[in-house]
Amino acid sequence: MAKFDSKVDGNTVGGDEYNNIVNPLANLITSSGQTIDTGNTQVVKAIADYAAVGTFYSEGGVVNAYSLSAIGNRLAPNAYSEGMEIRFRAGNTNTGATTVNVAGLGVKSIKQGDGSTDLTAGDISTDFDTRARYDGTVFRLSNVSDVGNLTVNGKFNTTPVTETISSEGAITYSGATIQVNGEGGAADVLTTINGGSEGDRVLLRKLNTSGDITVEDGTGNIFLEPNENVQLGSLMAAVELSYINGTWKQVSRSGQLDFAHSDATNGYQYLPSGMLFQWGSNSVTTGTIVTLPIAFSSAFHGATTSHRGNSNTVIHTYNRSGLTGIKLNHNGGGTSEISWWAVGD
Repeated sequence: MAKFDSKVDGNTVGGDEYNNIVNPLANLITSSGQTIDTGNTQVVKAIADYAAVGTFYSEGGVVNAYSLSAIGNRLAPNAYSEGMEIRFRAGNTNTGATTVNVAGLGVKSIKQGDGSTDLTAGDISTDFDTRARYDGTVFRLSNVSDVGNLTVNGKFNTTPVTETISSEGAITYSGATIQVNGEGGAADVLTTINGGSEGDRVLLRKLNTSGDITVEDGTGNIFLEPNENVQLGSLMAAVELSYINGTWKQVSRSGQLDFAHSDATNGYQYLPSGMLFQWGSNSVTTGTIVTLPIAFSSAFHGATTSHRGNSNTVIHTYNRSGLTGIKLNHNGGGTSEISWWAVGD
């Protein structure tokens, strides 16, 4: 743009000055895909268009050397700047260390989230969009989406992998969801997760019901909140960790992250803390043991009962039956309809 001199009433605007006002606006409008008309909202629409899709580029490079171009007639930045973000769908899956050239601005390396580790095979894929942020030197990969279809550095939790705890209490980070198996299929203690890059996440569950897995705090490179061990005592139990400064730190913990439940007459509800609430109604003779919908994994904290008839003379109590049942007692003679509620872990 040319320099504009200050104006006062009575001055005129020369042709060059006029063109230097309207031509950039016209370029902004047409580069957003619009045809100039008499409307007065085209500049706003063009700005909105750039804000909505301005970081997405088309890709036309080769394996491990990606070349990005602005979409359509849109204009690209004229230089790299710290904080600049890019998004693209790769035409080829990477096989190792990777570079990118954005709109001809020059070749830059793409690194893992820590800014120094080279990409590994599959970190950039034709199956999902790639996102990266420029830190002033390199682009840092930031392929992260929400839990449920978690993507961390190209690893998806849609296909869990299995890792068996070694004699040293360790497993290897091999995917975003790991089903942990104890040594010999028995109960075991996990203290260390080998591998991982800054920002990686992992969801740990136990593989089967043969033995509880204890995730131990502070013995190896795993640190939990509030500085206490996590017991993966059931297939519902889970703990999510994130790799931060060389250690795996707890992000969340729950009996089941999607809070499983059953609305049946004898049903259950997992709470966000991992606690399990169960209920039921059974017509029983006194002393009958009713099997809980789901066995508590570590503790049966307590229960309450009520009589579902009109009689006010029926006295009803309960006894715990291990972690799997509740013993219902009453003095009503014969059978009585007893409702019960139980809570545990």
